[in-house]
Amino acid sequence: DGLKVDSRLVIANFIPSKNCMRMTFTFKLINQAKLACFYVLGASKASMCQKVLTPHLKTLDYPATLVGTPSHPALWILDKEAKTTL
Repeated sequence: DGLKVDSRLVIANFIPSKNCMRMTFTFKLINQAKLACFYVLGASKASMCQKVLTPHLKTLDYPATLVGTPSHPALWILDKEAKTTL
């Protein structure tokens, strides 16, 4: 599972639902980026945005919370509907 790998930058994952292999960037690689950006659109995403944008929440239950570093925090761009619960 790519979410738990910290010894590699990219791994190969088998995706049973698609019956194929997929290359996955690990957090180690993603967090070396100068900028990681999330675009969130729609009211259906509002409750999840409220969960993942809780300060200091870092958990594999919500992988997006593990993207970004203190010196390069993730940038979140939400439309009006997605930010209604914030």
